Amino acid sequence: MSKIIGIDLGTTFSAIAQLDDLGNPEVLASTDTNKKITASAVYLKEKNAVVGDKALDALIATPKNVATETKRQMENDVVFSTQKGEWIDKEGAEEDCYSPAQVSSFILGKLKGYTSDVKKAVITVPALFAEKARVATLDAAKMAGIEVIELINEPTAAACYYASLPAVKKITGKVLVFDLGGGTFDVTVCEIEAQKVEVITSRGDKWLGGKDFDSELVNIMNNKYKEATGEGLDLANKKLEYMEKAEQIKRALSVREKHAEVIEGPKGPKKIEITRSEFEQSIQTHIEKLKMLMEEALDGSGLKPENISHTLLVGGSTRIPIVTKTIESIMKKPPLKGVNVDEAVAAGAAVYAGLKSKRSLNEAQKQAIEKVKMQDVCNFYMGTLIQEDDPV
Repeated sequence: MSKIIGIDLGTTFSAIAQLDDLGNPEVLASTDTNKKITASAVYLKEKNAVVGDKALDALIATPKNVATETKRQMENDVVFSTQKGEWIDKEGAEEDCYSPAQVSSFILGKLKGYTSDVKKAVITVPALFAEKARVATLDAAKMAGIEVIELINEPTAAACYYASLPAVKKITGKVLVFDLGGGTFDVTVCEIEAQKVEVITSRGDKWLGGKDFDSELVNIMNNKYKEATGEGLDLANKKLEYMEKAEQIKRALSVREKHAEVIEGPKGPKKIEITRSEFEQSIQTHIEKLKMLMEEALDGSGLKPENISHTLLVGGSTRIPIVTKTIESIMKKPPLKGVNVDEAVAAGAAVYAGLKSKRSLNEAQKQAIEKVKMQDVCNFYMGTLIQEDDPV
């Protein structure tokens, strides 16, 4: 019998997970790198595609052939042009262009190859993904040969994962799921009671994430390089390369107060130093937006911070110190830690896939997931699907 797996199709990284023989969700490692998250970058040439780290490696030599941040384009009428190296209006586009769904299908196909006999999946999307973006995600899955059992909101998947953990007995009552990924932000208030998860409300921004922080770092890099050499960086042709460098600097600044990096530019290599304080100041506008959306979610749920028992973190950008400080300042308590924030969404999708395919599970798997129950809130109406409780 074919497997039903869970997929987190992310802006910067994607992941695939399944239930192991005991019913525990496991995120599968790449067959190329042995990493459990795969870069959502695609190298495109003559209808061939290379996905992941190898695509990122091509940014230096052939940046115009590498599509990134595809998830942000899913609801737009655009195509990726390998002649221009960017997303352009699909009207009048030249040959050798790719729709967001096509590019996403290559990512899904890559993930599908990490395990055998996969035909069906639960795929996660941002809570505020528009109907058009959800349909494009379904189209991408179809191109990759995957039947989508259900699209589930990312914060809901994360809550489902937390609810499946043995330690969840300590996590009860109203919780806030703070999901800050590479390209999108979702904040969801839900209630966990005896491993039943009920979503109360969600807020978010599909154009707010770690990539926006990286852009601010690129600006800092450019300014410092120009101050030192008299000439700025070649952002017109090498922006993606500098964005990758900025992500490395961002990660370094999450564990230390300052970081020095050699930057290649028109005037040759130059060592520059960036402090955490400079970085935090540059992203202050984005931090204020995070605060506003958290407050909107609390208002929408009719709850106050003191009514929330825990804040659950999801997404790699939650490792940034100022982000966790911001959460603590609003919620009046530190967020819960100890879970791999990069894998929570994919793992939760795998748990949900198990809920939707109970007849294909062994007894241990059934016992592990049968206690988890979900009740989500729909942010966008996509029609009504009538089916049996157990579709598989």
